[in-house]
This record gives sequence, structure tokens and C-alpha cells, in this order.
Amino acid sequence: MPVPPARTGSEPSTPDSLIDWDRARSRWSDPAFAAARAEVQRRAGEAVDAGLEPVTESSGWGHAFFCPDHVVPLEFEPARPVDHRCPVDGRRWAGEDIDGGWVTTLNARIMAGMRAGALEGRLSGDQSRIAWVRTTLLRYAEIYRDLPPAGRWVGYGRVTGQSLEEAGWAIGVVTTLDHLGEAFSESEHHRLRSGLLEPLAEHMVDQLMHKIHNIECWHLASLATLGVHLDDDALIALAVDGDHGLHAQFDHGIRPDGWWVEGSAHYHYYMGSAMLQTVRVLKDRRPDLADRDDLRRMLLTPLTLLRPDLSMPAHNDGWHWVSMPDGLGQYIGHYELGSALWDEPVLAEVIARLEQVGIERTSEDALLYGPDPSTEVGRVAPRRARGSEDGQARGSGDGQKRGALVPVRDVHPDSGWAVLHDGTAEGRFLVTKFGPHGGGHGHVDKLQVDLWAGGERLAPDFGSPNYTSPLQGPWYRQTLSHNTVLVGTGSQPRGHGRLLGHRPASAGTGLVDAVSSWPTDLPDEPWLAEPRSDELGAYDGVTLRRTVLWHRDYLIDLVAVSGADERVTWAFHHRGERIAGPGTTPYPLPDPDETWQVLQDVVGHRESSPCWDLEWQVGQVHTRMWVRDPADTRALEA
Repeated sequence: MPVPPARTGSEPSTPDSLIDWDRARSRWSDPAFAAARAEVQRRAGEAVDAGLEPVTESSGWGHAFFCPDHVVPLEFEPARPVDHRCPVDGRRWAGEDIDGGWVTTLNARIMAGMRAGALEGRLSGDQSRIAWVRTTLLRYAEIYRDLPPAGRWVGYGRVTGQSLEEAGWAIGVVTTLDHLGEAFSESEHHRLRSGLLEPLAEHMVDQLMHKIHNIECWHLASLATLGVHLDDDALIALAVDGDHGLHAQFDHGIRPDGWWVEGSAHYHYYMGSAMLQTVRVLKDRRPDLADRDDLRRMLLTPLTLLRPDLSMPAHNDGWHWVSMPDGLGQYIGHYELGSALWDEPVLAEVIARLEQVGIERTSEDALLYGPDPSTEVGRVAPRRARGSEDGQARGSGDGQKRGALVPVRDVHPDSGWAVLHDGTAEGRFLVTKFGPHGGGHGHVDKLQVDLWAGGERLAPDFGSPNYTSPLQGPWYRQTLSHNTVLVGTGSQPRGHGRLLGHRPASAGTGLVDAVSSWPTDLPDEPWLAEPRSDELGAYDGVTLRRTVLWHRDYLIDLVAVSGADERVTWAFHHRGERIAGPGTTPYPLPDPDETWQVLQDVVGHRESSPCWDLEWQVGQVHTRMWVRDPADTRALEA
């Protein structure tokens, strides 16, 4: 690829025409944006003050740099120790995978520091930050081509251990260069282009999966971003118009009801990050992307599943933060950038609402793209939306919000979720999951329910933890960990249920009626390239039907199973303290597999009765459940 002439001028052209640098400088000193300024300074300082420098050793999977016992990030020590400390119990961990994860974490911290340092330098005039960023980028240009490819899970990286992470890192390089402005000589531009930008583009082309997937969206976003910076029309065309390019990703990957196909709020927003990056960087060269209504709606659709505390269920794979109070707050940056891309008032209203409950605007996007601060809402003490490093979620949890941002959608027909809700801040919110499988990130949990009430997750879908958690495979991905039905002791096969009927709770007596059966013809979706199993086992010929009847004072949950030759298990996971119920006695499970072994302190009811009840307390919320079992039923608790 030819090297273009060096850019000149104190305010060079940038592929990001959305940025008003004068406004950004004004915001840098504006108290209303103090949180964003402090976050930029923190990230820059963490890298610069620690003296972080690129290394030439092989990287590894970023998820590997977690404590295997507590599933929290290990402490990052810049001196690269031979082992790495868990922040929970102080135990030190070593091994090739963890060391590789340290390298990826190092490069991620350097990238965060470069992006932040370049922005801080440009907005504040701090030349020391710019000098460090220049030196570090040029060092990467010296070593990148010779870094060994590394990867075990879906593609290879060089500074990272996965092509997905490499794509994000590549986008960070271009963003850093755009933040810097004119900071390099002509010869340095040539070194960066030939030593870093072109090799990154070549590497990412080699990593293309040629299928519909959130990872491919990131690959393509990185190629589009590099293509704009390199002024490479062929690279942009490959990213946007290829057989599995971005238009194809959006055509096949966004369901008609507006959700990303993997059936997870986490992955919806994760893919949305790549989408927003692409629309932003191609706004002038390929405005056809911004004109797609389905992309704009990607930011609006999750709002139709929001509970009163600004959370939503954590379906399928995906970190569970979205299900915690104010869980929407972790995605505030999406709405900052989205509000600059589309003239959609509700996007700014989301930001104002999150500020209202104390979520701070800490992202670069707040400084560069977001709307002016709202002066019409009161605020509570600032807080972050995501969990802290000790795994404890932060959020208001008081349920005191000021009405829905948009109306709740009662049925998401293509993703397969049916909702019953009171429409009040302290009411109930129940989601029944009946629809298609989520591919490699799907869970086998047809007809499961997720119950929220009074500001508390009562019977939630647990989502998933870090993928290196020892419980990820044996527990979180299995049917038993969900509020649904098993036949025999094994998990459901992949399935695709149907909604037979729905009546909204606003009618006075609500209804959800859904069914799932095996065998079933799974849709031949072009994005679903993960292996499928045809082994139905105990589910062969089985039909599950679940009917939830809604009354203002109670719910009735009716479960019917037909065609089963093995014992049926109705699983229900209620949080909190058990405060009343039948007497119990220890019950050793007979020959439990690795999933059933996760259950601890298993007890059975002393008295065998078809009718019994239990009561729990979660915070200030009490739940009482009355049960009528069929004959020959054994009730167990754990």
C-alpha cells in the first residue's frame, strides 16, 4: 500500500468529523465534565506514572488473568512478577496462560494510557503526555511485525491473545493517532504506517471468520477504521460490502425485533460498540451505514426491556452487571456517541436519567460527543454503574425512578421473550424465555422465568461470570442453573420454543403461555455456525408447556410435561433468606454429575405432602410460594 504524504497544520484533518475540538477543550475545564476529565487523567497516569513499556514476549487470552478460585482479575504488577496475586485472599498464581494474560493486560493498559494521554495532551496542552504516547507508538511500530501470533480461542492476536482483542487494540491505535493530531514527522508517519498500521490491517484480514458473529463485527470495525486512516478504499469495501461484511452482519445478525441474535443484553451492547465505532468512523465516507434504521434502533430496543431500576435480565452468556440496579449505566457511553450520530431525543434522555440516579459521565465520549449537561433533573450521590474490582455491584437499588424512558414491550417475538409487569416502580416484572437458541453464547433454558419485584432480583437468570470460572461450563451454561424444567438429570438440548398466547398485565389478569418440544426443526440461520448435537436423550418426544397467570396480588405458574420417560425436575432459584417452610433433613444426592455437585447443603422435606409453601426475604421484599405437586414428587432445597 502506498504511503500518503504527511499531514500538515496544527489542526490536522481527522476521520472523525463529529468532534468539535474547541467544544472539547471547553468541556475539559467545565466542572460538569469533571468526572470524565478525572477518568482520562487516571487512565493516562496509570500507564505513564508506572512507566509501562511494550514487551516482545508472546501474549495470551485476557480472560486468563483472573483468579481461578474467586474469578476476579489478578493484581497487575508492572514489574512482571513470576506469579500474580489474587486481591481476595492474597494467593499467588503462576503458569503460562496467566503470564500470557499479564502481557495482554499490559498492552491493554498501555493502550488505555495512550488513548487517554493523547486526549489529555491535546485538550490540556500537556506535552509530557504527548511525548510518552509518541514514544510508545513508535516502539510498537518497531516490534509489531515480529511479535509471535498468540491465541487459543477464536483467532490470533500479537499484542493480545485473541483476534477479537487485537481488533479492539487496532481501533485504539487509530483513535490515539486521531487524538494526537499532528505529532509526527513525515519519516515517523512512514514508520507508523509500515511498521504498525499496515501490519495490523494485514493481520486482521487474515483473522476474518467469514460468518455472522459479534467477533466478526469487531474484525470488520477494525478494518474499516484502519482503512479510513490509511485512505484505503479497498479495505473499507471489504469491511462494509464483503459477503460477510458489515451490511451482511447487520442484515442477518439483527433480528426484526431489534435485538442482536445471540439473545443477550451484554452481547447486544458489545456488538453495538463495534457498530457505533464503524458508523462514527465511516460517517462521511459511507453514510449509508448511519442511514440504517436498525442500527439506530439497536440503542432503543434494550430500553423496551428495562425494569424500573434500570436493569434487565442477564440472558445467555454475558456478564451479569446488566441485571443489577442501574445496570444500564455501564452503557452510558453508547448513548453519548449515539446522541451525536442520530437525532433521537431519547438518547440524551437516557443520559439525563442515568445522571439522575447518580451515574457519572466518565467516558471519553462524554467529552467528545455527548449532549450538554441536563439542567432539569435532580441528582443523587455519584456512583459507578458496574461492579468494583471486588465484585460488588454499585447502584441505587431504591427503585425510585421517574417513569419509563420508553414503553415496555410486552413481547419480543423474534428473540423469544414475553413480559408481564405492573408498570410501577415497586411492582413485579417477569420475563419468560421461549425463543431461539443463542448460538455459542446461548444457554439451554427454554421456558425459564426471571422474576424481579420491589427493586430486587428475586429469581434471576444468573447470566455468566468470567469465562475462566470453573463453574461456567458445569453450572451457568446448564439447564439446572435456570428457573425451568429438566427431564432426567441432564440439560435440555438446544431448542426453539413458541409463544401460544400472551395477555398483558394491564388487562387486569395477565397471561403467558409458551411451549417447547423435542425434536424440533431449528432455524437454519446463517450466523449459527457453532456445532449442534442431535442427541436428544431423555428429551426425545418431550413437550414442555408453561403457563403463567398474572393477578395484581399473585402469580400462578403452571408447568406441564408430556412424553417424558424419566423423572422431571422443576428448578427454581430464589435469592435471599428462607424465613419459613417445611422442616427439612439432609438428602445426599445419588451419584450426582458435575452439575448437580454444585448444589450444596441439599435437604429434603421431612413430611411428604403434595401441598407445601415456602417464604423468602430479599432486602425488604417478602415472597411466599404455595406448591401443589403431582404424585410421587420429592421436594429438595439447596
